[in-house]
Order: sequence, then C-alpha cells, then structure tokens
Amino acid sequence: MLTKIRAKPAFNSHVARSSHRGTMTMIATIGFMACLWMAPVAGHAQASSPRLYHGVLDSALVEYDYRLQKFTPATSADVKRLPSSVDTAARVFVGAFEFLDVSDRTHTVEKRFPAMIVLTPHIPAVLYVNIRGDSTFTARDRYPFTPSRGEGVLPGDQETCFVLPLPGTVFHGYPVRVIESPGRTPPSGEDHFVWVRSARAQGAILLNGMRTLAQFDIGPLTGKVRVIGTYSLDVLGTGHIDPASRIENQYRYDPAVPVMFRVGQTDVAPGAVDERTGTFVMTGLAPGEYIPPMDTGVVLADFAFQSLDGVAHHLSEYRGKYVLIDFWSIGCASCLQAMPSLAAAYATYRSRGLEIIGFNLDEHLRIDRFGELLKDRHSTWMNTSVSIQPTGPALKKFADTHCRVWRFPTVVLIEPTGKIVAMNEELEGAALGQTLERFLPAPTMSPDTLKAGRP
Repeated sequence: MLTKIRAKPAFNSHVARSSHRGTMTMIATIGFMACLWMAPVAGHAQASSPRLYHGVLDSALVEYDYRLQKFTPATSADVKRLPSSVDTAARVFVGAFEFLDVSDRTHTVEKRFPAMIVLTPHIPAVLYVNIRGDSTFTARDRYPFTPSRGEGVLPGDQETCFVLPLPGTVFHGYPVRVIESPGRTPPSGEDHFVWVRSARAQGAILLNGMRTLAQFDIGPLTGKVRVIGTYSLDVLGTGHIDPASRIENQYRYDPAVPVMFRVGQTDVAPGAVDERTGTFVMTGLAPGEYIPPMDTGVVLADFAFQSLDGVAHHLSEYRGKYVLIDFWSIGCASCLQAMPSLAAAYATYRSRGLEIIGFNLDEHLRIDRFGELLKDRHSTWMNTSVSIQPTGPALKKFADTHCRVWRFPTVVLIEPTGKIVAMNEELEGAALGQTLERFLPAPTMSPDTLKAGRP
C-alpha cells in the first residue's frame, strides 16, 4: 500500500521553547542548513552546471506489488522439522522464499529461506520461516496469521509478516508480508499458494516548491536501489503515486535508457542514492531535454525507418490515418500469439484508414529469416526492425529515448494528428476490436443506398 509523506518538524517543540540563547542559535543554524539541503543547488563554478535536488529516504519501506508463492504438501519427514507437534487434522505445506537481488548487472545475490505453512481447521494458520537459511525451525521462526487489516486479496484473508535484515542501510529491514486466503485451501494432495508483497524505498524531495514523494525499487537482500527497475515520482502532486500512471512510474531495463520526470515547470532525472545515509539526488534537466514517456495524449515524435526491402519511410507519412504501432520481440511468445488478431484487425479496418507498423526491437537479426517469420505469421503490414541497416542504430536510439518500451508486446494507437489515443490493455485481445470500432466505425449507408441494395 502506498502511504502519504508527512512533513517532519524541523526541531522538537520542547527545544523551540528553550530560552537558552546558545540553543536558539544552534537551532537557527540547523534550520538554515536544512533549507540549503532541501533546496536545489545551483553550481557556483559554472552557470551551466546542472541543478541538483536533494531528498531524504524514510527508514520504513512501503509495499507495492504482489506475487504468488507455491507450497507443496509436506511429507512426514518435513513435519518433523517443526519445533512442536501439529494437530492431526492440520495440513502442512513446505516451500521456500527465494529472493534474487540484482542491484546492478555485475553483482547478483541470491538466497533461499525454507518455509512451512500449517493450516488447521477453525484456527489461524501459522507460517514458519527460517531466515538463517538452514533447514530446521525453532519457536522464533513461528509467524501466526491474523485477519488482514490492510489491503488484502480476497475477503477474509489472513496475513503475517517477517522481516529480512538490511544491515549497513538506514532501513529498518525488508518486510515480507504473506497473505493467505482460507477460502483457497486446495483439495488434498494439491499445491497451496499464498500471496507475497514486495517493498520499495520511499522518500521526499523538494521540487517546484512542493514536497514530492519518490519511490525506488531496492534489493531485498542488500537494500540497494536497483539500477534496473521502476522509478516513481508524484508528478501530479496528489501526495501519493498512482501505480497505473505511466508518467509517474517509469521502468529502466537498461542503464543507458533515460528516466525523466516533469513536476510543474521542473524537469529532473534520478541521480545517486545513498542507502547508508538515506539520501538521494535528482538532477535538473536542461530546457528542451525532457522527453515525455509514451502515454495517451502524447504526440509521438517523427522517426525514420526502413522496411525489409530497404525502402526508407517516416512516421509522418501516415499523417491523416490511424496508425497502430506494435513494439515486439521474437523471443516474446505473447507477441507472436497476438499476430493473428492484428492480421484480422488489419483486414477489417484498413479500408477505414488503419495502418499497422510492426516495430521489432531485436538486435543482430538475420533479415532473411525475419522476413520468413513474418510471412509465416501472415503479417502483411509494414514491418521494420532495429536490425535493419544502416538505420538500425538510430532507430534503436529513438526507441530507447522516446518509446522506452519495457514490456512486450507494447501496442499504441495514434490518431491522424500523431497523438496517442490508446495503449496496451485497450489494444489486446477482445479489447482490440472494441477500441478500433470506437475510433474507426463502419461507414453508415444513406437511405438511397439501402433502397438500391448496394454498398
């Protein structure tokens, strides 16, 4: 659950009431330095130096996402690992919480924590987790479930929480909240699933004169902010971050891919984060440097590309038509599965002014095999790829900078003026035809045409 940042007092009230002049002088100095800390720092050496904005992280992490965790039926040998006997009516499941900590591309930490769940009729469930990592359990590894007080998954959910230590950081630890739904207890002999919530670092920074909430993905084993992950900023000034907003949440899948935010008149990019001191920096962007992420309402910039036969094209050639751009990868099964739906849509809506551009993002493809694949998939629309030379590198840079695609497939619908009017979920499955019908309805027939019996 996302929580609102509450401004902390600059100093304690009992200190403020002190009449000691030395104390008051010290308070004034601290307050002045705090103002300097939270204010943007303009480079004094050169007027062109980027402005730096400094923020402070909270010591408590916040939850933000769910994942499923599987447990299998325990054997009698598994049950003997528990510190005490269980009720004969109880059902016991065994599993492990596995965490992969990839804070960057050069250091990977992986740990596995053995776990067991005891489900006894009419009493709360119990979770055992050994965060020491060995296979035995003691009484201190016992975490009883209680009725969910926060955001659950289903009515009547139970939850419990264990904490992974994060030494060397300002964080109290990495909370792992586990949610169990009694109504989903499986039949005998089948696996049992629980929901597990992830956590993120949260802090505040002064941007555009406002205290602004920021969030970062962190490694659950090290507490380090992930270079590859989601960066979030409350650009709308609502006091919280909308998890569905594309402008407030941007995913970086490569260190070279830019992440940019606009808060009022201030444009920033994430900078360094120091988990030891609990501070972070954002760097101000130069005028004209900000590029909005692809989202409904955004006009996608013109770009040059080549078709498989080497003919040069520009997106601007399609002005006056609706253009569906399909960003995809050969290694994405969902992308290939979606092609028949695109083919059906193209057959239906091309006569109404729809064009499709397949935008392949795989580097180092053999173009002849790429063409064979498209033929097998009955893709008769325009296709390009970042592997087509000599425009490939420039097209890849455009995709990284302007499109910032991190999920496959990513599909956008552009209206005749170049503005994006629909994305992703609105253009997938059954929603594809519904969305296209909304923007490209079938032409109506006049009464005279109907009488004549011809289209």
